[in-house]
Amino acid sequence: MPGVPWTDPEQNLLRQLTKQGLGPIRIKRQGHFSDPGETVRSVYGIARQAHRLCLVNPEASKRVSLGRRRSINVEKQHGAALIPYLLKYGRTYPTWYIAQKWELSEGMVRHRLHKLGIHRTWAQSVALPLAKFKLPQYRKELSSKLKQTFQTRRRQRCLDFERRSRELQLQNPNAPQRVCEQCLVGRPLAAEFFPAFRNSGKDKTYYSYKCRRCFSERKPTVEGPSRANPKTVRLANQISRLRADYLNNGAPLIPRTCIRCQETWPLLEEFWRSCLSSAGNRCFDHRCRLCANAVRRAHARSLHAPRQ
Repeated sequence: MPGVPWTDPEQNLLRQLTKQGLGPIRIKRQGHFSDPGETVRSVYGIARQAHRLCLVNPEASKRVSLGRRRSINVEKQHGAALIPYLLKYGRTYPTWYIAQKWELSEGMVRHRLHKLGIHRTWAQSVALPLAKFKLPQYRKELSSKLKQTFQTRRRQRCLDFERRSRELQLQNPNAPQRVCEQCLVGRPLAAEFFPAFRNSGKDKTYYSYKCRRCFSERKPTVEGPSRANPKTVRLANQISRLRADYLNNGAPLIPRTCIRCQETWPLLEEFWRSCLSSAGNRCFDHRCRLCANAVRRAHARSLHAPRQ
């Protein structure tokens, strides 16, 4: 609703959002200032209020305003000749070439092409003879810019993740928590912080032992493939810790070496699969539990592999 003055809570919220690096469009997309029970603010209204509170870079804002005003004036001067030119060459020449020829901004050219119903896909734009994407230097600069944008957004998501975790812990200290097995940080046990898996048969929800931040970083590295099944990795860590506890206690144990990994493990059921013979004796496998599980998974994959 236009003409409604901004209240102090609204201004404080706008200051907090701009400190997080959010612009007017992203603020509106996240649902802020859109509650029907309160005053609904438009993107333009949010931008103007941020400008009044000196929350934006004045030089950048002035530069954008001057460029937009200049493009509008140039469009008014060449409007009669611009539309026939776009209808004739809009599908042949790229946007940057038309903008440079008519001294317009690329955004203004895209807007005019959209209004005229001239749409190009990414493949069609790249296939144009004067497309910048064919230049190696332009592709290198674009790749560097995209990587930088991705790193910035990733850091912002991590900061928001940590901030949200601290807020919920302060609001409800008695809520159930879980310590991530990778970063060793306790977080609220909720689907917002740990990937959740629903078991409809048991009507129960299971949560991962890695938080969402560490779960997203699970990718192959130089040291070894880390995209193994989380349950397999957790079992290997548990068995390794259990072996270290047995060895540190100094209890007399019978060691045994696995024929596959050549690792020495105590001859106990925690580390070796066993069965009873017909004579009632306990017989242990020649492979440790980890190697036996690996062989079993490899056999299952070979059975379910697509036939060529």
